[in-house]
Amino acid sequence: MPIVDPDVDLTTAEPGWFSNTWVFQDPGPLPPEPVALAKDDWWRSIEMPERFAGLAPYRPSEALEMFKQLE
Repeated sequence: MPIVDPDVDLTTAEPGWFSNTWVFQDPGPLPPEPVALAKDDWWRSIEMPERFAGLAPYRPSEALEMFKQLE
């Protein structure tokens, strides 16, 4: 489970002092072992929110380049 709510636009989120509505208060138990995957392998192993599913075929560096082209 993610720690940050993927449905919140973080560019408009206001930081709170003791809690933030965009941070899940209980993300669930930690995995028994640390993640020991390369970034590209990790990227393909997570379940992305539906609106980001189109990024799944790309490596993180490729997705970053696509975002830079939007600027």
